[in-house]
Amino acid sequence: SQATNQLMALSTKQQMQIQTLLATQFRAEAEDAARKAQSEEAAREMTKRFLGTGSAYPGN
Repeated sequence: SQATNQLMALSTKQQMQIQTLLATQFRAEAEDAARKAQSEEAAREMTKRFLGTGSAYPGN
């Protein structure tokens, strides 16, 4: 019947919206993880530069 077809169409539309929402959420989480890893690497590099070689007097 028409009502059944309309309900099936609505259900399909909702499933597609959920899939899109989940894909967007997973993408955002992946981008966050990548950004965090990049920030951590930058912090490690800054610490390494700050600490230097461990020698206060180059050449000694």
